Parts: sequence; structure tokens; C-alpha cells
Amino acid sequence: MERHYSETLYSEIADRYDATRWQGKGIFIDALQKKLLYRILEEENIALGNSILDIGAGTGRFIFPLREAGYAMYGIDISERMIKIAKSKAKGETLNLITANAKAIPFKDSTFNCVISYRTLIHIPAYKGVVKEISRVLKPDGIAILEFNNKFSISTLGKVRRGLRRILKASSVISDPQVVSYSELHKSCLGTDLKLEKIHRQFFISEVFLRKSPAKSLKILEKIDTQLSRCRLTKLFATRLIVVFKKCIAQHN
Repeated sequence: MERHYSETLYSEIADRYDATRWQGKGIFIDALQKKLLYRILEEENIALGNSILDIGAGTGRFIFPLREAGYAMYGIDISERMIKIAKSKAKGETLNLITANAKAIPFKDSTFNCVISYRTLIHIPAYKGVVKEISRVLKPDGIAILEFNNKFSISTLGKVRRGLRRILKASSVISDPQVVSYSELHKSCLGTDLKLEKIHRQFFISEVFLRKSPAKSLKILEKIDTQLSRCRLTKLFATRLIVVFKKCIAQHN
């Protein structure tokens, strides 16, 4: 039986999820994701003190460093257990974290300067409904930074192997994350006030080719990954697409 991501499943894996983010390739991916995120925030003029909503905040992987940097951080996650783990790390300080479904974000219209979401939309079949909610809670000229899995990535070949496992095994298997094409990304903001501004790409070579990467090799892998993600010939096959949308009310007037 195939299992889809849900509140129950996320709560079941919450402790393991939190632990594995700081091991092997998890360290490598986390570092690259945050480095690019900080650069995008700077390029898009999201100033310190601005409000940022993290959709799928999990155990606070982005909440804590961005709050420490000086942003007003808010987060939602479908898993109450994930939120509890994040709050346990706060050492008595108040965190603006809420257990909520991304399809019904519990904030008023035009609340945030920026919305970010990593490793979340890929697990929501009707993710376009979430994109509409993101558009609603963004302020005019606000920025959304959303991560997707690239349909044309080399890593998607692994879906064939996992598909065979699902056919051959009777045990439950977690469903594969969704993948999107470049044209689907452009269509995802139709019917909203969002405009696709830019697509950044990350290859994550350690994720594609290596199960475990020794810590001493991470710097080398980072250089290789950066070059692959920028090269005209290889970037189209990047593992992840980090897409920047801007809320432009004027486009519907």
C-alpha cells in the first residue's frame, strides 16, 4: 500500500527527520540551500526586520537562523509533532509557529513581505491551491521563494527503481515526491497575482550519485555542485528548482 505524506506520517517521522538533517549529505544540502536562500533574500531586497512565513517549517531548520539574522519569522507545519520539536529548541523564547494546513494559511491577506517553502509543495498533489494561498498572504511586491523537484533531473530516474519496489513488495511505501517541468512552473501562478521572476537551480551531486558523503569531501562537492548548477549544458537537469515569484497586483488591473 502506497502512503502519501500527511499529518500522521510527518508526526511518525518527525524525530528521525530532525536527526538526519545534520548527518552526511544532509549537512551538504542544508548548507547549499541556506547559502542560496540568503543570496536571494539580499537580491530581492528583503530587509532585516521584514516578515517571512515558512510553509512546512518542520522542526525550525530555516526559522532559527533567519530569526537570528534579524527577520520576523513565522511558520506553519501540518505536523503538530514537528512544531513541538521546534518549540523545544527555543529555550523558553516565543516562536510564531502554528500547526496548520498550507491549503488554508491562517493569516490575513497581505501579511508577509516574503514566503518561503522547501520540501513541502512536492508532497502536496494540489499544490497550485497552496500557491494561491501564498499569493493571498503576500503583501504587494512581496516575494515567494518556493522549491520544486525538477522533472528532468537525473535523480528522477530513481523513481523507476522505487516504482518496481512498490510493485514487488506488499509493505507500505511512501509515495514519491512530485516533479514539475519548466512550463508547469509558469502555469502554477495562473489565476494569482504572482509573476515568475527567476528560477535558480541546485544540482546536489551528493544526493544524485552518493548515499553518504564524508565531511571532508563536502567543500569539493559544493564547488562541483555550483558549477553543474550554473553550466548551460547541465543546469537544465538540476535536482531542485528554487523559484522566485513576485506579487504584482498591477498585472490584473
